[in-house]
Amino acid sequence: MRDWGQILQRINYILVPRPSRMGWINRYLFGLMRQRVTFAGRVVSVCMLVLGPMAMTVSRRAPLFVYVLFLFCLVFFARVVQLLFKPKVKVTRTLPPRAPRGVPVEVSAQIKNLRRVPVFDLAL
Repeated sequence: MRDWGQILQRINYILVPRPSRMGWINRYLFGLMRQRVTFAGRVVSVCMLVLGPMAMTVSRRAPLFVYVLFLFCLVFFARVVQLLFKPKVKVTRTLPPRAPRGVPVEVSAQIKNLRRVPVFDLAL
């Protein structure tokens, strides 16, 4: 039998670039790609990717250029706010010591907020 955990770790080691092999800009950009993005964030990203190159071909007074600049400022401001108000939580999981194949297993997780500010939009 194959140990799928070791196989997946090996594949992950091969496919995921290590931070020690990348520059700080690449680490930052790679970290942005790995984050979960909401539907609104995807819409803004697609608008920036589609309208950004078109806005570079027109003058700076054109409404398209101002719109793309506004979207860029919105994304930058959201990133700064995200870094400032990032929730600090502790997750404790309880798992059975062994699990037979093909049988549902009950797993429970307890999340503890370590800050005084409440966490509203938490996804596991």
